[in-house]
Amino acid sequence: MIDILYLENTLYYLETLLKLILKAENAIQKSQIKKWNKLIPIFEKNKIVQEDTWQKAYEKIVHCIQFINENNLNYEYNNKFLEQEIVPKIDIYKSLLLHLNKSPRIFETDEIKIFISSMLIDLVRVLNDIFQISISIECYSYTVLDSNLREIKVNQVLDSLQAKLNYKGKIRDLLYTNYLKKRRRKLDKIFKRSDSFSLKSISAEYTLLTEIIRATKQLQGLRKSIKDGEKNRTMILANLINKFIAKDESGYGISETGQNAGEIDIKIEDEYGDVISICEAFNLKHYFNKQTISKHLAKLAGYNANGLETIFVIIFSELNSYEDSWNKYKSYSPEVKIPSYKLLRNNELVELSLGNLKIQEMTYKLNNKIINIYHIFVNMK
Repeated sequence: MIDILYLENTLYYLETLLKLILKAENAIQKSQIKKWNKLIPIFEKNKIVQEDTWQKAYEKIVHCIQFINENNLNYEYNNKFLEQEIVPKIDIYKSLLLHLNKSPRIFETDEIKIFISSMLIDLVRVLNDIFQISISIECYSYTVLDSNLREIKVNQVLDSLQAKLNYKGKIRDLLYTNYLKKRRRKLDKIFKRSDSFSLKSISAEYTLLTEIIRATKQLQGLRKSIKDGEKNRTMILANLINKFIAKDESGYGISETGQNAGEIDIKIEDEYGDVISICEAFNLKHYFNKQTISKHLAKLAGYNANGLETIFVIIFSELNSYEDSWNKYKSYSPEVKIPSYKLLRNNELVELSLGNLKIQEMTYKLNNKIINIYHIFVNMK
């Protein structure tokens, strides 16, 4: 069983190892042995663990102690290596450091490198232990939340973790990267998104939905001054999307035949350059053409080879009776079979729909993922 004493000891071992490593660094610096200059500063020279990682671990262990104290927790956790291995080594490290300070030349051999490496390995083991405890306590903290609040919170955290892992601009050490992956895996495993998962409850993705609606409404206002071709409307719509990176794309995904590269209309990326959604757009002119609708919806299976969780279908309607056409569309679209997609739920988003712009949310299951497809039926007459 894990208790406060265990956590406090872990915090003590972390603090002690960090102090010892920094003392070793100072001793090497004072010794003026040029061959070891490459070890200084230690936390910037190695790729396994760097200074900001142990600072994060320090904050997490302090938070864990506080959380357990406040909630009077006690739960299963087994790890004997701290008491059995780290404690004896700390005394050895202290002894070696004492010799190093008294007689720096004693470490002109490769012994100092082994010494530093051993301390770093033990530090990594302590940090791993802290991160594991932190993940366990985080998971527990979500289980006591109301189910709706938990769904929102967990999905926000998962989105944030994915963004951090995808972000290539910041260099992270191996330890922290592995921690992010383990945390994401654990949360995803314990709190799997249910069939009733709705994109409306996730604020970040809800922002995407409202941005697409805004851009489509703006395009609708320009309908008399722009060419009515499907391609032209799509290009302008992509330019009107401001909060995300929208690109008029081709060659993303595969065609419905599976033979050639597919041509999606718009690919949407986040600020890190990761694809988060796609848009398929088409015209409905002259009459309610079921063949056109089926053809475009069936293509979504090939376009979404990567399992994106949010897809938009924009229908530019030029049919005479907009309301009648909309009622026909929302009745017919659930009948269209999308290969490998299982329809779970279908409903009109009345609260987001406007007079000449209607929205239908259709939720599918694709393998183990929940996919939301938003149909935006806009009057372009």
